[in-house]
Amino acid sequence: MTGSIGKNLQGVKPLKLRLPCEVETIQKTLEGLECSTLIHLAAMTAIPRVEKEVALSNSINVESPIVLLNAFINTGGKRFIFASTGHVYGPQQVGHFSIESDIPNPQSLYSDQKLRAENALIEIANRNDVDLIILRIFSVFGPSMANHYLAGMVSKQKTVSTTFPMISNSEDVRDFSNPVWVARKIKEFCHLESSGVIRCNIASGTPMSIRERVLQARPEWPQDFFDGGQSNMSWLVGSNHLLKELLPESKF
Repeated sequence: MTGSIGKNLQGVKPLKLRLPCEVETIQKTLEGLECSTLIHLAAMTAIPRVEKEVALSNSINVESPIVLLNAFINTGGKRFIFASTGHVYGPQQVGHFSIESDIPNPQSLYSDQKLRAENALIEIANRNDVDLIILRIFSVFGPSMANHYLAGMVSKQKTVSTTFPMISNSEDVRDFSNPVWVARKIKEFCHLESSGVIRCNIASGTPMSIRERVLQARPEWPQDFFDGGQSNMSWLVGSNHLLKELLPESKF
């Protein structure tokens, strides 16, 4: 519960485990909590580290959620909420808002691991008749984020240095959300009346370039420190139609 989203989940009891760990250890911890809903946010997200430490990242991002769900089921758990990523969709045509039925096309090892975890969790949930809610979270931008995130790098410059770093792929368009808002959506899914397996985007549905988002947070950022370029994934924006349908009383 120490990440940018987890620290905003007020009133949620943290599960104190160091992943990866054995199913027996997880079961003992869960038995003491007697919880019916479990939110899984833990992940290795820094792309360079994910690619450098493949075995460890696979253990944390793919194998650990599987072990956790099985242990949760063994202790009578009813609803498992898994934080995935909007990056499972991969490159999209400009103007297309990714919907949950789109065929995934992950471009990084991290997003591929998240997709593999999604598919494995679905098989387990269907076999055991438990609720599984997979939340494909798009770009989170807010305070207290790790330095490997855009927001973390931008906020760090306020206190650490007067030299502005170059913002790469500054014309890429993304779907940015505040971590407080994302945390609120996750909590609302804990009380969703629907059951079964659900995949849902956590997205604002608002396209914004990386340049625009940085300038929104730091208007003084010099224009010379944006490279004006784009990556092979120049557009990645999510549709929030299903989100609004599932949470009709929520504030967007």
